[in-house]
Amino acid sequence: PCAMRLLGHRIPAAMRARNLIFVHVPRVAGTSITRALYGEGCIHHYSMRYYRALDPGFAQSADSFAVLRDPFERFASAYAFVRAGGTGLSRLSDVFLRQTADVVSVDDYLCFLEGHGPLDLDFVMRPQSWFVCDPVTQACLVKNLFVLDEDSGALSAYLEPHKIGALP
Repeated sequence: PCAMRLLGHRIPAAMRARNLIFVHVPRVAGTSITRALYGEGCIHHYSMRYYRALDPGFAQSADSFAVLRDPFERFASAYAFVRAGGTGLSRLSDVFLRQTADVVSVDDYLCFLEGHGPLDLDFVMRPQSWFVCDPVTQACLVKNLFVLDEDSGALSAYLEPHKIGALP
């Protein structure tokens, strides 16, 4: 944590202003939520552990939430993302483009994932639990979880006090 602070890692001002941590799990409509909450410059795929390490007091006192996705749908989305090398807004890094160049089928992708630990994978390939859970106890570290599409009404109601309307 000290090294992270020395290297300039900070809790974004927009996040502090809202007193709300949104843990952006990739391939779960998080870009739309992040832009609505914090604006353009705050799109990161940090885990709740990151925020807790960076500023434990803020992480404890702020409200926090994440949106998860049906694992099969997220897998399909991540596979398509990897096969395409990313999207127009978010490209797969050159390192991961090289590492996944031979992935031409779902079986290839599964073998690739099985051969790497979470820290050896691009964020889009990491399990959803990596972003929201303690790696040892598997306890959920965010205060509120929503499932994409299943909890749309509850998510809208949760975001309403933050002056967030309908998400695109």
